[in-house]
Amino acid sequence: MRLNDHYDWIVLGTHPAGLLSAALVARLGLSVLVVPMTEATHRFVSPQGNLLELESNYLIGLGQSSGANGLIRECLKNLEISPLEEELIHSERGLVQVLTQNIRFILKSNESLMFELQKEFGKSSVSSMGLVSALKYTESEYLTFWRNLPKRLTVSQTGKSKSSEPKTISELRRKLIKNLKNQEIVNTSWLSTRLSISEFAQKLGIADFGEICAGLWHAITLGININPALFDILHVFSLSRTGGSFKGGIRAYREFLLKLGKKFGVHVPPDIECRRIFIEKGRFAGVQITGRGTMISGRAAILGCSMERALEKAVYTGINWLHKCKKAPHPSGWKFTLAITVHKNSIPKEMMSRIVWQQKNAPPLEIEVIHPKDMGLQEDDSRFLYIRTIMPYTLESLKCDYQRLIAARMLRQVIEILPFIEAHIIEIYPNFNLEGTEMLKVYDFGSLAGIPDDLKVYTGNGLGNTSGIQGLSIASDESYPFLGNFGGTVAAIESVARVARQLGHAGPFV
Repeated sequence: MRLNDHYDWIVLGTHPAGLLSAALVARLGLSVLVVPMTEATHRFVSPQGNLLELESNYLIGLGQSSGANGLIRECLKNLEISPLEEELIHSERGLVQVLTQNIRFILKSNESLMFELQKEFGKSSVSSMGLVSALKYTESEYLTFWRNLPKRLTVSQTGKSKSSEPKTISELRRKLIKNLKNQEIVNTSWLSTRLSISEFAQKLGIADFGEICAGLWHAITLGININPALFDILHVFSLSRTGGSFKGGIRAYREFLLKLGKKFGVHVPPDIECRRIFIEKGRFAGVQITGRGTMISGRAAILGCSMERALEKAVYTGINWLHKCKKAPHPSGWKFTLAITVHKNSIPKEMMSRIVWQQKNAPPLEIEVIHPKDMGLQEDDSRFLYIRTIMPYTLESLKCDYQRLIAARMLRQVIEILPFIEAHIIEIYPNFNLEGTEMLKVYDFGSLAGIPDDLKVYTGNGLGNTSGIQGLSIASDESYPFLGNFGGTVAAIESVARVARQLGHAGPFV
């Protein structure tokens, strides 16, 4: 397909939320171009032919809860994915097991959750805690709120939203509090934005509850918040019910979205990269790509990469409007992964496919159990354990000796969690005992700026869906970090709705 001189929507980067926006905009009949900013994270192959995936295979909104679609699944439904393509999505990945030194906890249905809480903390503590009753009251409201986001962003002929529902989480909280008097909830503290988990745990006299919630926060959002507010943890608990994974991992999910976009006419030229982003008088004007000397103009664009990466390529003409661009956020850490190949018989039958080990004042450790056939490999008697933690965003974390130290500590923790696993280890990759040669092959970034965007971790409120440059949206992990990887999806839907309305459409789906 020949490149056009102009596109309605240009996606800069390969973040899944940005690629989802490409398919949604193209479905509206608009012209779309996808331009990589840098190469996505590699899939590394060990000396024995096993795979190392650096990204967790988990996305909030990709699955279903009680037969209702999560937000991503609802988008894919509108993109008319086939029944065979639906089989690539696994909703059961929303379930996670959190371990502390004293507790083993599984986040399941409300009935199972009640059993787990009573098992660990006793009936009287669970009764005064009120978590399950709070979830029963709020969960459907939360999930409906996010599933109806495209509807809220759709306008009628009068120019008003077609939905009269709350438009923000704060408005939803006020609605829930207003209706609270008619509900039999033991503890109303769960709708407080001021009370933290640690304060609540201290009030109840449940020492390990804070660690459990910190582990669950990481398992659901893939970020770190060791002391979230009660309202926030209740929110992400509900969102976890729509979590899902994609067969083949996030890399395969990206390829799936690109293929889906092409069905609607998205232009994905091979072997190109963005060289420059042109900003004229404070507005996005277009891009220059490798192999082409002239600018490709665009009506609007979206960043599926970090703001820092985009600013490196920005060229301003006319009046310098750089001061209007939002400041790139500082990452709080980056994701570090080991792949351990073990005999399948060493995996306990009751073990969940995702486990988070949480110790007080320590970064979480995620264990993801992977079947080789799910990664496109021949089925055998082995399984992959992807062991992940979050490194500090410091120069020291890039040193090979530091990485080897952390890797050795991670392996000791895995052996502590699964005492019999050590005798069944077939391979560790990268092997931190080989004087760092394999470690350098995978994690030799050279500088903090060289860390791939897909591995950076952010905290806080984030940048939202706008960059500060007119016509340039954002849909990445920088958008709404407090929502985890769900934040990029929310920003993408908001951005698609904005450009759709500008070009005469009622909303992101119509």
